Amino acid sequence: MPTYLQPSETDLLTLPSSPEFTVRMKRKATYGDQLEAQSAMLKVDQTIAGTVTRAEWAAYIRTLAARLITEWNLSDELGGPLPITPENIDRLNPQDGEFLAMEANKRLNVRSESDERNFAKPSSDS
Repeated sequence: MPTYLQPSETDLLTLPSSPEFTVRMKRKATYGDQLEAQSAMLKVDQTIAGTVTRAEWAAYIRTLAARLITEWNLSDELGGPLPITPENIDRLNPQDGEFLAMEANKRLNVRSESDERNFAKPSSDS
């Protein structure tokens, strides 16, 4: 019988601020990762229904990044390990935060290689 759940594949990413700092991130978000990130948006006070505000997007991407990061070698002010949380994502160097947000966003709805072929651009002969 095939095994449904498989260990998450991850990528080792080097932060732009310094090559000594690395982050291991899942290659693909799970359904739970997506739901948790979406629910973070609901915790933000919404003033205009149907509109995603900057605060909601920030809550979403922070939570998604924290859910996709499986480990990092970042430390706090005392040299201890920095826990992977949305609040600590906020504390990162801006270029590192932007980099991780972009990487997290890329990992949503990743299609398999065979699915990707089904969405290939039509040839110029068509």
